[in-house]
Amino acid sequence: MRLSIRLRRNGNPKLSPVPMSDLGVAALDGLPGVTAPKITDTIREDAIFSFVWSGPGMPKVTDEYLQGFGLSRVE
Repeated sequence: MRLSIRLRRNGNPKLSPVPMSDLGVAALDGLPGVTAPKITDTIREDAIFSFVWSGPGMPKVTDEYLQGFGLSRVE
């Protein structure tokens, strides 16, 4: 099943030079059960990423995990 998530930078200056597309793909690719993450759209300062989910239930993408990549979820 292909799902999507909307992310934005959280202001971490150390990760500013890294393209947001790279950060989002790296963050999602590191989650067990996620494959084929890719950026699908941008809306102002946000980016929408889609990915294939093969795990049980819904993926657990915590704020703490995303902060390690300089990102936060947009609801």
